[in-house]
Amino acid sequence: MNELYNLTLWALCVYGITSIITTSYIFYTPRVFISSKSPWLGQLLTCSNCCGFWVGFVLSKTLTSVTGNAFFDACVASAIMLLMGGRIDPWNGQRRG
Repeated sequence: MNELYNLTLWALCVYGITSIITTSYIFYTPRVFISSKSPWLGQLLTCSNCCGFWVGFVLSKTLTSVTGNAFFDACVASAIMLLMGGRIDPWNGQRRG
């Protein structure tokens, strides 16, 4: 039961951090600036599946790994973003990416 709790908490952290980076108004200016300097990195910061992968990877390396493998954690994070509606823009309901 403790593993399920840890996975759920980790998934919510991944979803929250990724949503803040990819869709929030707070990060709008940095996203635009980075996109103007590097289109590849700009795409990474607007794609919730791509960003979720890297957020999951960083969380598993810095805080805790839910599976014991950072790459698999990152894949799980990307799947979580897909399953939790990460491809839908919450502000206008339009499909992204």
